Amino acid sequence: MSLFGKIGAAVRRRIHQRDIERSLAHFERVSGLAAGAKQSYSDTGTFRSQVDRLFALGNAAETAELKRIAESSVLSTVMSRYYRAADYLSDILDDLERDTYLTGEPSGEAPLPAMAEGFERELKLKAIMNAWLVPLKVGSVETTVAAHSKIIGRLLPYAALQRFERNVARLFALTAASERKLVEEHVLALLETWHDHNVMRARFAEPADAMVEAVVCLCGDSVPEGVSHLRTRRPDAPLRLATAVPEDRQHYLRASFGRWELEP
Repeated sequence: MSLFGKIGAAVRRRIHQRDIERSLAHFERVSGLAAGAKQSYSDTGTFRSQVDRLFALGNAAETAELKRIAESSVLSTVMSRYYRAADYLSDILDDLERDTYLTGEPSGEAPLPAMAEGFERELKLKAIMNAWLVPLKVGSVETTVAAHSKIIGRLLPYAALQRFERNVARLFALTAASERKLVEEHVLALLETWHDHNVMRARFAEPADAMVEAVVCLCGDSVPEGVSHLRTRRPDAPLRLATAVPEDRQHYLRASFGRWELEP
């Protein structure tokens, strides 16, 4: 980070200090854990370090949204056997810090730090919250991660379960709440197929790799086969899940999961 970036982060931290402390106190009250200690099995830093990272991204006008993100990440994971609050918040922050494709805008949503003050930042924050802070989606992540643990078991090291968890969470973030069951069914079927068939294990070294490939398709970086006839909401928009017209979204989803299926 540049000198000016460090100075800016320090100024923002002073502005947000009270809300940072409130967010950390909320974590400790709900979880019973110390915010400055790394959570067991977490593969990111402490919850405190992630909250510092979160508030460094925002300005004084965005305090309410930042506090909601921090506290919702705790509430969403407090009952989870696998997903740790620090990891979950880290994954949300990754999306805040990079290009995302959630709203149907042809060019997507730029990283929050690159955006000018105003409505673009507000739309980015809203899109991220609507994608990630959905209890039903978090429930589906927990369901699929639990299935990975049960079905795959010790065929793969624990790190593979962590990679699956983080990537399947991003997959659910890219899809609508109304599409949750369809996605969940395909992911659960993939886990069974991967366990039972060598050809699928040859295709994907681990289930997390299949999640990564699907995310790439949903973002439009690699368009799946059989979707050239699908329509976008704007004629100038590249084809991806977020730009497909509502009635074509399920077709795009199924096509993106096509490599998860065995040849008949």
